[in-house]
Amino acid sequence: NCFFANPFVYSGDSRYRRGYGFYAENANVTVTDCVFTNHTDTTGGYYNRGAAIHVSGGSLSVTDADFLDNKITQGNYNNGGGAAVYIQGNAEANFTNCLFRGNQVQAGSGRENAGGAIHVYNTGSSTVTVKECTFLFNVATYGGAVYAQDGAVVIDHCTITSNRARTAGSKLGRGGAIYARLGNVTVVNSILWTNAADDAGADVYNENGTVAMDYNNLSGSKSDS
Repeated sequence: NCFFANPFVYSGDSRYRRGYGFYAENANVTVTDCVFTNHTDTTGGYYNRGAAIHVSGGSLSVTDADFLDNKITQGNYNNGGGAAVYIQGNAEANFTNCLFRGNQVQAGSGRENAGGAIHVYNTGSSTVTVKECTFLFNVATYGGAVYAQDGAVVIDHCTITSNRARTAGSKLGRGGAIYARLGNVTVVNSILWTNAADDAGADVYNENGTVAMDYNNLSGSKSDS
């Protein structure tokens, strides 16, 4: 049992703010029955990604964990992403029976601010699997709950409700629940209810990716366009 909250201030290269709960590179990490809460990046880093967890390469297995109220609120150069978890670099990840609630990426006006809970980027042939998880009240500009770019994501038996894609300046809010960009996203046996997007794709927005949806329950979601 672990509780990660109100972390120490990152003292490394100020351009790269990531993983205040932990950062792992080319490692095999297992997390069980833990809480990650109130990890907030308000710094002026160039790449503010993964306020709670950031993994690059290797593997990550997370079971029975809660990710609550983690935030990325500023980025001076590039786009912030993954207020709870950021996954990149051919990393394979599995999340089982986890709660993602109230996580937000609003790193700057005119920036993409992608993946309110989970941001997946350039994971190659590896797959990020999310099973029996719940996503509530997460906010980003692209992908209120989950954002996948150049990676494969499988969402199975999950509840994704009341998440929002919120416009930030010139970047329009798209994908209230899920945003797929050049990635492969599969959603099966899941509930997507009352998600919202300021522009388009209240539940799912697909930008040149592949999205497969089977045996899901969709209801009450809304986009303004």
